[in-house]
Amino acid sequence: MKQIEVIGSSVDEAIEAGLKELGLTRDDVGYEVLGQKGFFRKKYRVLLTVKEPAAEKDARPPRAEKPARPDGAVKAEKESRAEKPVAPRPEKKPAAVGANKGEGAQVHREKRGESGEAHEPKKVSEAQVQLAKDYLGKLLSLMNIAAEVRVDTSHGSIDVDLVTEDAAVIGHRGEVLDAMQILCKRAVEEGEDKYVHVNVDSRNYRMQREQALVALAERMAAKCVRTGKKVVLEPMNNTHRKIIHATLSGSDKVFTRSEGREPSRRVVILPKRGQ
Repeated sequence: MKQIEVIGSSVDEAIEAGLKELGLTRDDVGYEVLGQKGFFRKKYRVLLTVKEPAAEKDARPPRAEKPARPDGAVKAEKESRAEKPVAPRPEKKPAAVGANKGEGAQVHREKRGESGEAHEPKKVSEAQVQLAKDYLGKLLSLMNIAAEVRVDTSHGSIDVDLVTEDAAVIGHRGEVLDAMQILCKRAVEEGEDKYVHVNVDSRNYRMQREQALVALAERMAAKCVRTGKKVVLEPMNNTHRKIIHATLSGSDKVFTRSEGREPSRRVVILPKRGQ
Protein backbone atom coordinates (compact mmCIF):
# COMPACT_ATOMS: atom_id res chain seq x y z
CA MET A 1 0.00 0.00 0.00
CA LYS A 2 1.69 3.22 -1.18
CA GLN A 3 1.48 6.37 0.93
CA ILE A 4 2.94 9.86 0.52
CA GLU A 5 2.73 13.01 2.62
CA VAL A 6 2.12 16.35 0.91
CA ILE A 7 1.89 19.94 2.15
CA GLY A 8 -0.30 22.78 0.87
CA SER A 9 -1.94 26.04 1.90
CA SER A 10 -5.25 24.16 1.92
CA VAL A 11 -6.32 20.51 2.09
CA ASP A 12 -7.45 20.58 -1.55
CA GLU A 13 -4.20 22.15 -2.69
CA ALA A 14 -2.18 19.49 -0.87
CA ILE A 15 -4.30 16.71 -2.38
CA GLU A 16 -3.89 18.12 -5.90
CA ALA A 17 -0.12 18.31 -5.43
CA GLY A 18 -0.03 14.69 -4.31
CA LEU A 19 -2.22 13.55 -7.21
CA LYS A 20 0.08 15.36 -9.63
CA GLU A 21 3.11 13.62 -8.12
CA LEU A 22 1.42 10.20 -8.20
CA GLY A 23 -0.17 10.70 -11.60
CA LEU A 24 -3.56 9.59 -10.24
CA THR A 25 -7.08 10.98 -9.78
CA ARG A 26 -9.09 11.55 -6.58
CA ASP A 27 -10.95 8.29 -7.10
CA ASP A 28 -7.65 6.41 -6.84
CA VAL A 29 -6.63 7.64 -3.37
CA GLY A 30 -7.85 8.15 0.16
CA TYR A 31 -6.53 10.95 2.37
CA GLU A 32 -6.02 11.86 6.01
CA VAL A 33 -5.29 15.38 7.34
CA LEU A 34 -2.30 14.98 9.67
CA GLY A 35 -2.30 18.54 11.02
CA GLN A 36 -1.39 22.19 10.44
CA LYS A 37 1.72 24.24 10.91
CA GLY A 38 2.77 27.83 10.50
CA PHE A 39 1.58 31.07 12.03
CA PHE A 40 0.24 33.41 9.36
CA ARG A 41 0.04 31.20 6.29
CA LYS A 42 -1.29 27.89 7.50
CA LYS A 43 0.08 24.75 5.88
CA TYR A 44 -1.84 21.51 5.90
CA ARG A 45 -0.07 18.13 6.10
CA VAL A 46 -2.08 15.47 4.26
CA LEU A 47 -1.32 11.75 3.97
CA LEU A 48 -2.44 10.22 0.66
CA THR A 49 -3.02 6.46 0.45
CA VAL A 50 -3.28 4.77 -2.94
CA LYS A 51 -6.38 2.58 -3.01
CA GLU A 52 -5.96 -1.08 -3.85
CA PRO A 53 -7.52 -2.00 -7.22
CA ALA A 54 -10.68 -4.10 -7.00
CA ALA A 55 -9.08 -6.77 -9.20
CA GLU A 56 -6.36 -7.35 -6.62
CA LYS A 57 -8.94 -7.62 -3.83
CA ASP A 58 -10.86 -10.25 -5.79
CA ALA A 59 -7.67 -12.19 -6.47
CA ARG A 60 -7.04 -12.72 -2.76
CA PRO A 61 -7.81 -16.26 -1.60
CA PRO A 62 -10.88 -16.43 0.67
CA ARG A 63 -10.27 -16.88 4.36
CA ALA A 64 -10.36 -20.49 5.44
CA GLU A 65 -13.31 -21.13 7.68
CA LYS A 66 -12.54 -22.57 11.08
CA PRO A 67 -13.81 -26.13 11.43
CA ALA A 68 -16.86 -26.44 13.62
CA ARG A 69 -16.08 -27.63 17.12
CA PRO A 70 -18.28 -30.05 19.02
CA ASP A 71 -20.36 -28.51 21.81
CA GLY A 72 -18.67 -30.72 24.35
CA ALA A 73 -15.20 -29.36 23.50
CA VAL A 74 -16.40 -25.75 23.79
CA LYS A 75 -18.03 -26.46 27.17
CA ALA A 76 -14.88 -28.16 28.48
CA GLU A 77 -12.73 -25.23 27.40
CA LYS A 78 -14.99 -22.72 29.18
CA GLU A 79 -14.87 -24.78 32.38
CA SER A 80 -11.05 -25.00 32.28
CA ARG A 81 -10.84 -21.20 31.85
CA ALA A 82 -13.15 -20.62 34.80
CA GLU A 83 -10.92 -22.77 37.03
CA LYS A 84 -7.76 -20.75 36.24
CA PRO A 85 -7.04 -17.99 38.79
CA VAL A 86 -7.24 -14.48 37.39
CA ALA A 87 -4.05 -12.49 37.97
CA PRO A 88 -4.63 -9.01 39.47
CA ARG A 89 -4.08 -6.11 37.12
CA PRO A 90 -1.01 -3.99 37.89
CA GLU A 91 -1.82 -0.60 39.35
CA LYS A 92 -1.27 2.34 37.05
CA LYS A 93 1.49 4.60 38.25
CA PRO A 94 0.57 8.27 38.47
CA ALA A 95 2.06 10.47 35.79
CA ALA A 96 5.27 12.19 36.73
CA VAL A 97 5.10 15.85 37.69
CA GLY A 98 5.44 17.97 34.58
CA ALA A 99 3.92 15.38 32.29
CA ASN A 100 1.20 16.93 30.16
CA LYS A 101 -0.67 16.53 26.92
CA GLY A 102 2.03 18.36 25.01
CA GLU A 103 4.67 15.90 26.14
CA GLY A 104 2.46 12.98 25.18
CA ALA A 105 1.92 14.48 21.77
CA GLN A 106 5.66 14.88 21.35
CA VAL A 107 6.21 11.19 22.05
CA HIS A 108 3.50 10.33 19.54
CA ARG A 109 5.16 12.46 16.91
CA GLU A 110 8.51 10.84 17.57
CA LYS A 111 7.01 7.39 17.09
CA ARG A 112 5.44 8.43 13.84
CA GLY A 113 8.78 9.73 12.67
CA GLU A 114 10.46 6.39 13.42
CA SER A 115 7.96 4.52 11.26
CA GLY A 116 9.47 5.77 8.00
CA GLU A 117 10.49 8.72 5.85
CA ALA A 118 6.96 9.42 4.60
CA HIS A 119 6.43 12.07 7.31
CA GLU A 120 9.61 14.05 6.60
CA PRO A 121 9.27 17.43 4.80
CA LYS A 122 9.58 17.18 1.04
CA LYS A 123 12.98 18.27 -0.21
CA VAL A 124 12.97 21.51 -2.20
CA SER A 125 14.95 21.70 -5.42
CA GLU A 126 18.09 23.84 -5.23
CA ALA A 127 17.26 25.13 -8.71
CA GLN A 128 13.90 26.40 -7.46
CA VAL A 129 15.54 28.12 -4.50
CA GLN A 130 17.96 29.88 -6.86
CA LEU A 131 15.08 30.89 -9.13
CA ALA A 132 13.32 32.47 -6.14
CA LYS A 133 16.43 34.36 -5.06
CA ASP A 134 17.17 35.63 -8.59
CA TYR A 135 13.56 36.65 -9.27
CA LEU A 136 13.09 38.53 -5.99
CA GLY A 137 16.53 40.13 -6.33
CA LYS A 138 15.61 41.59 -9.74
CA LEU A 139 12.16 42.64 -8.50
CA LEU A 140 13.64 44.47 -5.48
CA SER A 141 16.16 46.19 -7.74
CA LEU A 142 13.36 47.49 -9.99
CA MET A 143 11.54 48.74 -6.86
CA ASN A 144 14.72 50.52 -5.68
CA ILE A 145 14.64 48.60 -2.40
CA ALA A 146 17.90 47.40 -0.84
CA ALA A 147 17.19 44.07 0.86
CA GLU A 148 18.92 40.77 1.58
CA VAL A 149 17.01 37.69 0.39
CA ARG A 150 17.25 34.85 2.92
CA VAL A 151 15.66 31.46 2.15
CA ASP A 152 14.73 28.59 4.50
CA THR A 153 13.59 25.22 3.08
CA SER A 154 13.55 23.16 6.31
CA HIS A 155 9.72 22.91 6.26
CA GLY A 156 9.47 21.58 2.71
CA SER A 157 8.64 25.00 1.25
CA ILE A 158 10.52 28.11 0.10
CA ASP A 159 10.23 30.49 3.08
CA VAL A 160 11.73 33.85 2.13
CA ASP A 161 12.70 36.61 4.56
CA LEU A 162 13.45 40.01 3.00
CA VAL A 163 15.89 41.66 5.43
CA THR A 164 15.55 45.44 5.04
CA GLU A 165 14.60 48.58 6.94
CA ASP A 166 12.48 49.83 4.03
CA ALA A 167 8.80 49.42 4.97
CA ALA A 168 7.81 49.86 1.30
CA VAL A 169 8.50 46.16 0.81
CA ILE A 170 5.44 45.40 2.99
CA GLY A 171 2.90 47.92 1.66
CA HIS A 172 -0.57 48.69 2.98
CA ARG A 173 -1.81 45.69 5.00
CA GLY A 174 0.89 43.53 3.40
CA GLU A 175 -0.36 44.03 -0.18
CA VAL A 176 3.17 44.37 -1.62
CA LEU A 177 4.35 41.22 0.17
CA ASP A 178 1.31 39.31 -1.10
CA ALA A 179 1.92 40.43 -4.69
CA MET A 180 5.62 39.51 -4.53
CA GLN A 181 4.73 36.12 -3.09
CA ILE A 182 2.26 35.33 -5.91
CA LEU A 183 4.70 36.44 -8.63
CA CYS A 184 7.63 34.57 -7.09
CA LYS A 185 5.63 31.35 -6.79
CA ARG A 186 4.60 31.55 -10.44
CA ALA A 187 8.17 32.23 -11.59
CA VAL A 188 9.55 29.31 -9.56
CA GLU A 189 6.95 26.79 -10.70
CA GLU A 190 7.12 27.79 -14.36
CA GLY A 191 10.92 27.61 -14.33
CA GLU A 192 11.04 24.10 -12.87
CA ASP A 193 7.54 22.90 -13.80
CA LYS A 194 7.26 21.51 -10.26
CA TYR A 195 4.83 22.45 -7.46
CA VAL A 196 6.29 24.16 -4.41
CA HIS A 197 4.82 26.40 -1.70
CA VAL A 198 6.37 29.89 -1.46
CA ASN A 199 6.10 32.27 1.52
CA VAL A 200 7.50 35.81 1.39
CA ASP A 201 7.84 37.81 4.62
CA SER A 202 9.77 40.78 5.96
CA ARG A 203 10.40 42.10 9.47
CA ASN A 204 8.16 39.33 10.86
CA TYR A 205 5.13 41.14 9.44
CA ARG A 206 3.07 38.01 8.79
CA MET A 207 3.02 36.84 12.40
CA GLN A 208 2.42 40.35 13.76
CA ARG A 209 -0.51 40.81 11.36
CA GLU A 210 -1.99 37.47 12.37
CA GLN A 211 -1.75 38.40 16.06
CA ALA A 212 -3.46 41.73 15.34
CA LEU A 213 -6.29 39.98 13.45
CA VAL A 214 -6.79 37.45 16.26
CA ALA A 215 -7.07 40.31 18.77
CA LEU A 216 -9.48 42.14 16.44
CA ALA A 217 -11.66 39.04 16.09
CA GLU A 218 -11.90 38.53 19.85
CA ARG A 219 -12.62 42.22 20.47
CA MET A 220 -15.37 42.41 17.83
CA ALA A 221 -16.89 39.11 19.04
CA ALA A 222 -17.16 40.56 22.54
CA LYS A 223 -18.88 43.64 21.08
CA CYS A 224 -21.30 41.40 19.16
CA VAL A 225 -22.22 39.52 22.36
CA ARG A 226 -22.56 42.74 24.37
CA THR A 227 -24.83 44.52 21.88
CA GLY A 228 -26.63 41.47 20.49
CA LYS A 229 -26.13 42.86 16.97
CA LYS A 230 -23.99 41.74 14.06
CA VAL A 231 -20.59 43.35 13.55
CA VAL A 232 -19.30 43.96 10.02
CA LEU A 233 -15.52 44.10 9.59
CA GLU A 234 -13.60 46.01 6.93
CA PRO A 235 -12.88 44.32 3.57
CA MET A 236 -10.03 41.79 3.77
CA ASN A 237 -8.27 39.39 1.46
CA ASN A 238 -8.95 35.66 1.63
CA THR A 239 -5.99 34.89 3.91
CA HIS A 240 -6.98 37.48 6.52
CA ARG A 241 -10.63 36.39 6.46
CA LYS A 242 -9.56 32.80 7.15
CA ILE A 243 -7.75 33.95 10.31
CA ILE A 244 -10.91 35.66 11.61
CA HIS A 245 -13.05 32.60 10.83
CA ALA A 246 -10.54 30.22 12.46
CA THR A 247 -10.23 32.37 15.60
CA LEU A 248 -13.98 32.37 16.26
CA SER A 249 -14.82 28.90 14.92
CA GLY A 250 -14.97 27.39 18.43
CA SER A 251 -17.11 30.11 19.98
CA ASP A 252 -20.45 29.09 21.51
CA LYS A 253 -21.72 32.69 21.45
CA VAL A 254 -21.02 33.95 17.91
CA PHE A 255 -20.51 32.64 14.39
CA THR A 256 -18.99 34.19 11.27
CA ARG A 257 -19.60 34.31 7.55
CA SER A 258 -18.18 36.18 4.57
CA GLU A 259 -20.30 38.56 2.51
CA GLY A 260 -19.77 40.59 -0.66
CA ARG A 261 -17.52 40.18 -3.67
CA GLU A 262 -13.80 40.69 -4.08
CA PRO A 263 -12.12 43.04 -3.41
CA SER A 264 -14.86 44.24 -1.02
CA ARG A 265 -15.57 40.85 0.54
CA ARG A 266 -15.67 41.06 4.35
CA VAL A 267 -16.34 39.02 7.50
CA VAL A 268 -19.58 39.45 9.42
CA ILE A 269 -19.81 38.34 13.09
CA LEU A 270 -23.28 37.42 14.30
CA PRO A 271 -24.65 36.37 17.73
CA LYS A 272 -25.92 32.82 18.09
CA ARG A 273 -29.57 32.35 18.97
CA GLY A 274 -30.30 32.43 22.69
CA GLN A 275 -27.31 34.63 23.47
